[in-house]
Amino acid sequence: MKKFWKSLGKGLFYAVIPLLAQVLAGFLLVLAAACMVLAARPELIVKGGGALRGEVSAAMVELLAPGANGMLWAILTANLGAVLLVWFFFHLGKKRFFREIRLVPTSRHNLIGALLYGLSLSVVVGSLTELIPFPEELMDSFTQSHGELVGHPGLLPLLTVGFVAPLTEEIFFRGLVYTRLRQGMAVLPAMVLSALLFGLAHGEPIWILIAFLSGLGLVWIFECTGSLWCAILAHGVNNVIAQTLTMELSFPAELALTLCCGGLMVLVIRDLKQENAGSPVKRPVAGRED
Repeated sequence: MKKFWKSLGKGLFYAVIPLLAQVLAGFLLVLAAACMVLAARPELIVKGGGALRGEVSAAMVELLAPGANGMLWAILTANLGAVLLVWFFFHLGKKRFFREIRLVPTSRHNLIGALLYGLSLSVVVGSLTELIPFPEELMDSFTQSHGELVGHPGLLPLLTVGFVAPLTEEIFFRGLVYTRLRQGMAVLPAMVLSALLFGLAHGEPIWILIAFLSGLGLVWIFECTGSLWCAILAHGVNNVIAQTLTMELSFPAELALTLCCGGLMVLVIRDLKQENAGSPVKRPVAGRED
């Protein structure tokens, strides 16, 4: 029981760090808005008060406008900073950070499986989410937050959703949270809890559901391969497909596609479990320093 509570505590600790990074991202956004205002109107330093707050609020609206990518830059800076901070403390403790989080080389077979898995996961999660009749106000909030994060198509949004977000989120929620939970829990409760924490980190109800379902799928392939690169690849493909591909299908066609993709996911997992016998995540990595 002591081992269970210790692993739970470690998992929760690492899950809190990305939340703090989001708070930091908000602070960076306010700071950027204030710098923009004061650079244009330095006299507001003397005036202060309501005039300054009004100008900063207007600047924040400008930064959050679709295509401005202000929120993206803030999130990128905060998340990458959080990863570097954790790496630094692991280094101080003489632990090999990349081995601890299973960011280790893997086979081409595993990577091809992860690619197919990510494509299928995007379709399955999208279809399952569409089945739920969310209230209009939740859909409006979801659409607004989606626009603030992604904005107009471009290199930065694509880089963020396709690489940086998958990299940082997988490092924390699979590489750190899940591996710690697995030290004191069986596979299923560790999977569900890590996916739940991943979902809650996304804040809004629709995002929470999407992230929870995606988290279950991503932690499954991580458990089967034991390599974080597979989860990062599947996550990146899932994100890119979800953000760039829209299909208007009839219900029978969408149902058939979803069932085919779900079946492909199961086949990929079965193949990867045979390819990587045992439990790679819990198995010690050669050369690891505790």
